[in-house]
Amino acid sequence: MTSGLALFFTDYFLDVIDIKYVDLPSYLKTLVIAVVVLGLLNTFIKPFLTAISFPFLILSLGLFSIIIHAIVFFLLTIFIPDISVYALWGYFVVPIILGIFNFLVHLLLPSNK
Repeated sequence: MTSGLALFFTDYFLDVIDIKYVDLPSYLKTLVIAVVVLGLLNTFIKPFLTAISFPFLILSLGLFSIIIHAIVFFLLTIFIPDISVYALWGYFVVPIILGIFNFLVHLLLPSNK
């Protein structure tokens, strides 16, 4: 849910990505499908990429994870052609914004502990 809101705000405020807007129901459907696909990619592909690139993560003190997030977002744009990225740095900026947005939402919402 928060990833969908983050994708919406990133699409609205930054010119680096574009989610094709024909009408509101198709736009919302694209956002929901993007969130589901992003969740599946984060569940299945991201751990595999992290395991393969573990030596690079150690050498870069974790900064290589930005590249892993960029690869996951690139795969999202391949699976969903309605999302297009206009610049290479968009693959790096959008996952960072998604992470910051998710962090802030989870920080502001109370936990169920």
